[in-house]
Amino acid sequence: MLKWLLLLCSFSLSGQLVPELISFPKPDKSIGSISHISAHGDSLWLIADGQIYLHNGFDFSPLEPDSLLSNYEVMSLSSVDSGLWIGFYTHGLGFYHFKEKSLSFPFSEDKGYPPLPDQRVGMIYEVNDTGIWAQTHHFGMAFLDFRKPILEHYPVQDFGADAQRGKNIISQLMAHPTDSHLRLAATLGGLFVFDLQQKAYTRFYDLSAQNCNQPQLCNGNEIGIRYAVAKGQYAWLATWGGGLIKLNLKTGKFDKHLCSERKEPSKNYENFRRIYWHNDSTLGLLDVDLGLVFFNIRSHKFQAPKDGQGKLLAPKVYCQAPSKYGRFFGGDNQLYLLAQKANFWHSLASQNPVLDFQPKLSNKGLLSLFHSNGEVILNSVPNQQALPVKAHLLINWHLLDQGESIVVGLRHLYYGHQNGFTEIELPLQQKLGTEAEIISSYLDRESQSLWLGTKSAGAFIYDLQNKSWTRLNEGSYRRFWIYEIGKYHDEYYFLSEQQIQFYNPQTKQSRKIEFKQFTGLAQGIIPKKLLIGPKKEVFLLSAQGGLYQVDLEQKQAIKCLIPSDLKIKEFHDALVIKNQVFIGSSAGLIIWSKPNGHRLFGKSYGLHSVRRLEYQEDTLWFIHRRSLAFWAHPDIEEVEKEFPKVLLSNFEVMGNRTSIAQNKDLNFDQNWLSWNAVPSDFRHPQNGKVEVMLEGFSDQWREVSAALPFSISNLKPGDYTLLGRSKTLDNGIGPPQVLMQVHIIPAWFQTWWFYAAAAMLLLSLAIAFYKWRIWQLEKQKEIELQLQSLEMRMLRVQMNPHFIFNALNSVKYYILKQDKNLASDYLARFSKLLRFILSISQSERVSLQQEIEGLTDYIEFERIRFNQKFSYKLFIADSIDPYRTALQPMLIQPFVENAIWHGLMPKEEAGELRISISHEDQYLQIEIEDNGVGRDASLQHKNKAHKSFGLNITAERLRAMAQKSGKLAHFEIIDKNGEQGPEGTKVKITIPYESLNS
Repeated sequence: MLKWLLLLCSFSLSGQLVPELISFPKPDKSIGSISHISAHGDSLWLIADGQIYLHNGFDFSPLEPDSLLSNYEVMSLSSVDSGLWIGFYTHGLGFYHFKEKSLSFPFSEDKGYPPLPDQRVGMIYEVNDTGIWAQTHHFGMAFLDFRKPILEHYPVQDFGADAQRGKNIISQLMAHPTDSHLRLAATLGGLFVFDLQQKAYTRFYDLSAQNCNQPQLCNGNEIGIRYAVAKGQYAWLATWGGGLIKLNLKTGKFDKHLCSERKEPSKNYENFRRIYWHNDSTLGLLDVDLGLVFFNIRSHKFQAPKDGQGKLLAPKVYCQAPSKYGRFFGGDNQLYLLAQKANFWHSLASQNPVLDFQPKLSNKGLLSLFHSNGEVILNSVPNQQALPVKAHLLINWHLLDQGESIVVGLRHLYYGHQNGFTEIELPLQQKLGTEAEIISSYLDRESQSLWLGTKSAGAFIYDLQNKSWTRLNEGSYRRFWIYEIGKYHDEYYFLSEQQIQFYNPQTKQSRKIEFKQFTGLAQGIIPKKLLIGPKKEVFLLSAQGGLYQVDLEQKQAIKCLIPSDLKIKEFHDALVIKNQVFIGSSAGLIIWSKPNGHRLFGKSYGLHSVRRLEYQEDTLWFIHRRSLAFWAHPDIEEVEKEFPKVLLSNFEVMGNRTSIAQNKDLNFDQNWLSWNAVPSDFRHPQNGKVEVMLEGFSDQWREVSAALPFSISNLKPGDYTLLGRSKTLDNGIGPPQVLMQVHIIPAWFQTWWFYAAAAMLLLSLAIAFYKWRIWQLEKQKEIELQLQSLEMRMLRVQMNPHFIFNALNSVKYYILKQDKNLASDYLARFSKLLRFILSISQSERVSLQQEIEGLTDYIEFERIRFNQKFSYKLFIADSIDPYRTALQPMLIQPFVENAIWHGLMPKEEAGELRISISHEDQYLQIEIEDNGVGRDASLQHKNKAHKSFGLNITAERLRAMAQKSGKLAHFEIIDKNGEQGPEGTKVKITIPYESLNS
């Protein structure tokens, strides 16, 4: 039987360890009840309260642009490569094109199609190369042909269906299980057979009590079919009020099944929303009361999946759809995923916690242990038996020939088989307390001996044939706890906390190697296992210390891998398979080899905590989350690395959100861009991080998220490519993928044709007008410089009234407060600031010292306004001479004002402002940093009366500065985020370095 089991495993290497039912985070704003799901590739589309949303594995986002569907109520959809087929409540069938972002109605009357009998398209049954099968609500179904303007309508009532309202609504159209020319149409009036060749209904299944094998259970609701599936000669019908029906398609007879999980099953009134095939023998149903339930078609039993606390896993789900990630379920403002089998490992006995030690195999089948109510249960296929030892006292067990076993307890030893066990008396003094406790065992099948290790009581050998004991009780054995016993060459080894003790049974000689004698071994390491490789190489495993390869003769150790290198907690167990070390850890399964390094199979592969490992008959067995699991024919080369796909969740141009597209053309003045990106991993939505890089601007990768954007200002005209890559703990950094192509169109005076025309003009006039052209160019350059100077001066004129207006408001505040002294001091400082502003208003450049003096006066001015609520620090690099360094006046003040008003003022406690100025290459770097509330919180507290124009004006000044100098001049706003949330804002200004002497 075992061979068949292993053969089955080898052909079914697509299995997840335990199917996960993932509950995705609910959106901040409720989207309502999810009524329809359509999965296609990496996209998941859904309908909630008449609107279409896209879910990317991280959150919900409405279909863009929203205005297209603002006047329509959506009832159904079907996704294809190029777009979405949409069924509307009052507008028939429409198509939304992804690339063009447009909505059209291909089957409208102006294109020659006759009108639908009913414009409510509640279901889109099938989209193929020739046309669409769709529901026409109370009028049956229709086929709309792509090739020519033909609409074929097939009303159910023409076949004699019940005339009651709603009975002729076709809820599902599916293939007949035995005839490809037939379709099964499930309705609230019963089940119909539709012939594609005759274009007509050919049979109706009467679901009245006279055709039921249990007429006493029928209540008349059996005809209310919501959904159905078919296989072989049977159709399984999920009804509204009539339970689950198994219909024989040949005889028309049916059986009815009721769910015993229901609180009052005697009422035999059951409502199912959906039905699907979970696997070959199990149906999945969406029950109104229980949510997701399973039905075994062989045992005819229902099961409602529950968590460890007995709560239903998905109590309220309304719709479902398959995808490559698994099966999605939609509920009220909630999305679930039943993860598909997508990895190489399988689980056994998942309903019972498996004891945390090695599983064993025999020629009679799989033997495993689990505990139930404190007892140890031996699961011997097909029998099981309770072993004579409590679960918390069990140390190990060993399988002998002919189904006999040895069970090792903490203070007891048993020998027997499935008919019973007898106790073997231990040569231990029970009164010695913990010294008499067994903590390790080893069975040597060749010598038919059992070796036991104790807590400071030495080692014991039991001869299974002679039934006699031998004790190794010299000092070194008795001094330490013996954690593990094994065989190395002709010697047996005893692993303890401080040493390895060796014993030769032939010579009766012992030797020891202390760990403190090893070079290269971390101090204080506590070993837990010794591994012997196929070439007799030796590895030492420690939980926190890691994996070391050791030379027992030379007493040298080489570090292979430690948990902190992988950012995980600890190693649990390890073994060597074909020159590779397999390690069970707190974060999954690790495979290490000397030439290739390590590979972690963790969350991305459905693995979490992996413990005791065993390898037999080309199958790796291990404990995963207290369940026994196996991996048949483990081969790391067959497992491709899985990286979450990177998706853009937000794109802003000049601070305004815009639609996300693969290619974007922007004008030269649309050069302040911002992106947010998230990892799209439907099975593990919180797993992984995202990095982006704007190729053409920088070669540096920056981490982004839904809350942390990547922003760039003052991008020059040209082509840029936004690249993204995901990072996971178990797979590292994924390959880059193109997220967006951005083309910033140059102004007309920056285009190639303008330069070409100018060159041709210069060439044609070069000889006759050479001197005149030289004079013209010099004059033009002078005019351009004057214009740029006037532009900068105009910007400063705009800045000065803005600042004076705010300052006068503050003076007004203290006058009204009747604080004469403070008002006088405030007014004196204001006059000093005003003199400073008037003195520099006609200057194009001032020294850095002058700018700092005016900035200091302004900060002290605001500190009085805010009652000394914040402190400030100013740093100037030693390489900068403030008296010789030039810059435009009032350049730093708007950012300082922004930090005080919008960052520090809303903060309840005292804040701090930091200003640092440094010189790097040919640029002056100015950083203004606060520990305020951050931009998001600032928007909630922002004083509408204090509307700041400073940043926009400064951006224009920097742009003019860049155009004038031909060098980089821009600013960047950076949100500081910590573990507790926003920690303030940082502004970085980069301008060309200028000297007053230049």
